[in-house]
Amino acid sequence: MGRHEEAVKEGAPAVTVLQKLAHTAPEARRLHLALSLKSLGRPLTKLTRLHQAVAVAEQEVEVWRHLAQADPGGCEFELGMALDRLGGLLARVGRHEEAVMVGEQAVTLWRRLDDPAADLLLALALGKLGGPLTVLNRHEDVIAAGEEALPIWRRLAGEAPTTYRPQLGYLLIVVVLLRIGQEHGLREALTEAEEAVAIFTALAAQNPALFRSQLNEALRLRAHLRPAGL
Repeated sequence: MGRHEEAVKEGAPAVTVLQKLAHTAPEARRLHLALSLKSLGRPLTKLTRLHQAVAVAEQEVEVWRHLAQADPGGCEFELGMALDRLGGLLARVGRHEEAVMVGEQAVTLWRRLDDPAADLLLALALGKLGGPLTVLNRHEDVIAAGEEALPIWRRLAGEAPTTYRPQLGYLLIVVVLLRIGQEHGLREALTEAEEAVAIFTALAAQNPALFRSQLNEALRLRAHLRPAGL
């Protein structure tokens, strides 16, 4: 706790100075301001001073947005990361509609960004959208986000199974549960449940303590869908 408090005390005055300098020499100082805001936001979040962290993150996004207009190749990645952070913070303070709006901006950016990490970041951003969308009862949009993320996780799991197969399995279960709740897309749900069973059967064979409960849930969902004659 003390280390984070100290970081805030040291970072806040530097941000104030850089904000003033950015008005007189904007292009020369904005990058330093963006990085300082990013550094200040971390300890504020750790201290759960979330409303302050949101204000800092909003400023950070605007600075990166300006920098990305001038230098897309150099700054769009950081803009995407800043949008991800802001969207998560907005959701944590209950500003769910704004969280969705910011999250959708991040998703749009990751879709078009030519960067080796963009696929993973797109999949993660689509996952983060699920929380505020669910709170807003936009369940069809949650399913759509899951459907877009699934092929990305499948590709990543094919490239690095140990790292990404569990994430693929978890998402499959979530999408199946959502389809069942909406009573729509149940044929797809059965196929996805079977895929989740295969994934967690293999994972539980290697680590029963960690993956047995997920395997049981996948088996339960498959059994639930099969009596429907799908």
